[in-house]
Amino acid sequence: MSNYSYHHVHLLSTDALAAARFYETMFDATFTESKGANGLPRCHVHVGGQLILISTADEDAREPATGPHSQIGIDHIGLRVEDMDEAAAELKERGAEFSVEPREFRPGIRIAFVRGPDGASIELVEYDACRSAIAAKTLEPETEFRVPEESPAARLVDYWQWSGSSLMDNTARGVLAEFLVGRALGLTGEPRREWEGYDLRLPCCKTIEVKSSARVQSWPQKKCWVGTYRSRRSQLILPA
Repeated sequence: MSNYSYHHVHLLSTDALAAARFYETMFDATFTESKGANGLPRCHVHVGGQLILISTADEDAREPATGPHSQIGIDHIGLRVEDMDEAAAELKERGAEFSVEPREFRPGIRIAFVRGPDGASIELVEYDACRSAIAAKTLEPETEFRVPEESPAARLVDYWQWSGSSLMDNTARGVLAEFLVGRALGLTGEPRREWEGYDLRLPCCKTIEVKSSARVQSWPQKKCWVGTYRSRRSQLILPA
C-alpha cells in the first residue's frame, strides 16, 4: 500500500508576482521568485508551514481545465509518494486516468498527473531517487572529518560528546526516548531522520510518535515537574 502525504498546491495567475505579494501582505507569507516551465514568472510561497506554487499562465489559458497548466485559479493538488511505479499501478487498478504518465521532471524527481473530478488535476511527486543519492549512513565513532579541510581533524565521537552526551538536556532526552523505543522494536538499523513526520516507522507502515519527559530537569526547579501530553488520536502503549 502506498503512503501519501501533502506536498503543495499549485495556482495559476495572470501575474504570479502580484499574487505572491498578496499572500505576503495578507498572511505574512514569504516567497522566492523563479521561472515556470513556460518561461514566465513563478513564485514559491510559504505560508502557515505549507507550500503554494504560483505560476504566470500563458495568455491562451482558459477555463475549464483540460489538464495541468491550462486554467486560472487552482491548477492542481500535489501528493508525495515513496514509489511512483507502485502508486501508479495501484491507481490504474482502481480506474484512475493519467493525463501525464510518470516521467522524470529533473534529475532525482519524477512526476505524474491524474485526472480528478470537475477537471481537477492531482500531481504525484517522487523524491526517492534524489534521497538515495544523498542517503544517510551510519558512521563509526572514530570517523574523522575536517571543516574546512585545512583545520585539525575531529572525530565523530568528539562532536557527539560536545553536542549530545548530556542526556539531561530536553532535546537529547527526546531523541534518547526514540532510540530506546526503536531499539526495543528493532528499528535502529538506519540513522534517524529528523525531517520525517513521525518518530519511528514499523515495517507494516504504521508510524510511532514517542513522547518523553522527566520530573527532574537540568536547571534549578522549585518542585518536580508533572508531565502531560497532547497529541493526535493514537494508540497509547503503556509499560506492563
